[in-house]
Amino acid sequence: KPTTGTTYTNVAGATTASLTTSIVTSTNYRCVVTCANGGAFAITPAVAISFNNFYFCYCKTGLGGANGASIDSVQILQTTLNNASPGSAPGFYTQYPASGTTTATLQAGGLYVIKVKYGAPAIGSMWIDANQNGTYDASEWVQINTVASSGSVTFQLPSNAVPGLTGLRIRSATSGNAAANACTNNASGETEDYV
Repeated sequence: KPTTGTTYTNVAGATTASLTTSIVTSTNYRCVVTCANGGAFAITPAVAISFNNFYFCYCKTGLGGANGASIDSVQILQTTLNNASPGSAPGFYTQYPASGTTTATLQAGGLYVIKVKYGAPAIGSMWIDANQNGTYDASEWVQINTVASSGSVTFQLPSNAVPGLTGLRIRSATSGNAAANACTNNASGETEDYV
């Protein structure tokens, strides 16, 4: 892998035909194949390896859903997040960009009010990945409301929340939708993700 420009450094342990490793930044890789007898070698062209930020990698398949208990609007008071999205999205899932009225800036330890409206009575839940570990943990769950056509709740971002962009998930369902249900298959409702 290159350290700068076209200067490459060896990857530790890369001495066999395959290697499984983790990377923390996008970079270029190339292989130097050396013959055991004689020392002749060949160098492959560089291959760019990139990856998405963790907040684009939350569970998003198999979430289920159905028409009816759609998420029609989400608003966090005193922030720019004020998104109207009436009706159910195709596949009952939407990931919104971190821009304009589909994002919010929150401060660690801050108190906020979230308001959600639904297309039919629903149980509303939210998760904020405050520790930025790429999963919506049960400890990051807040119930917005029990079965109702709208709901609001005051929540506090943990004082030890990691600064920077992270995920916010809103889910509606007619049953279930509790702390452990951030990634489960719901037979009703919708899922919306925000950054």
